[in-house]
Amino acid sequence: MDAPYKQHSSFYNWTCWIIAALIYFFQYGLLIFPAVLSKELQSSLQTNLMGFGFISSAFLLPYVLMQIPVGVLYDRYSTRLLLFVSAVLMSLGCVVLVFVNTL
Repeated sequence: MDAPYKQHSSFYNWTCWIIAALIYFFQYGLLIFPAVLSKELQSSLQTNLMGFGFISSAFLLPYVLMQIPVGVLYDRYSTRLLLFVSAVLMSLGCVVLVFVNTL
């Protein structure tokens, strides 16, 4: 029987896996970076502790709320497509954060 998918080389498979792992580690770093850089972010964004708590929750709330919808999307669509789209959205969020001066 023919497999319904195309066989790729071992190099291609490992490259895809490494890229996915790097995106995962970058995303994990984004989740923990507010705690590590709390003082610097407070002074850079000219905010108090309450404003900083809001910024931290703004990072975590969408992450938590999107767990189930993204799971359904992974069941329906290609993993490569969703990984690419989520990496682009994550990168755009980082770019926006870089250019923010105040709350």
